[in-house]
Amino acid sequence: MKQVKISKDFKEELAQAMIDKGVVSKGEVDLKYGGSSEVYFYVKKILGEPELLNKLADYSYSLFPEETNCVCGEGLGGLPLASAISSKYGLKLVSVRLDEKDHGLKNKIEFYRPSKTDKVAIVDDVLSTGTSLKNVVSALEECANISCCCVVVVDREDVKKIKEYSEDKIYGYPLEHLFKSGELLEYLD
Repeated sequence: MKQVKISKDFKEELAQAMIDKGVVSKGEVDLKYGGSSEVYFYVKKILGEPELLNKLADYSYSLFPEETNCVCGEGLGGLPLASAISSKYGLKLVSVRLDEKDHGLKNKIEFYRPSKTDKVAIVDDVLSTGTSLKNVVSALEECANISCCCVVVVDREDVKKIKEYSEDKIYGYPLEHLFKSGELLEYLD
């Protein structure tokens, strides 16, 4: 699988475009899994814009290990990005439902169901407490003893809230980010 190289200029232009589109806002907001913050990263705001979505897809894909053959997304933050990467780079698309489905086949994993030989990259928009990633990892581990990595657009750097987190790992798997929160805040000022 051919890897995409991202230049410093590409990263800076993407960061500025995210700021210009209002992805970063200041002001008290309640966060999904409790607590509040003075800064909010609304990455979903640009997931509907093809040019920016494709740039996020390129940058995310550039961080995947070379052997990756599947991409997984969950919810409104991860699934559009995973779909764009899957379509553009020919990776199998996996989606994990975090809410129980009460009809049909009641699958927790939709689209492609990975096996233990697959190498899955999980993508998400923002890493805050890590709860969404933990739930996705758990669902994939139940499905098969998979090998994966996690890539997030913005790491809020709320490391105190995530027990199994280090600079480059989460829940035992490699963790990559397009931006740390501090990097984007520099463009805001």
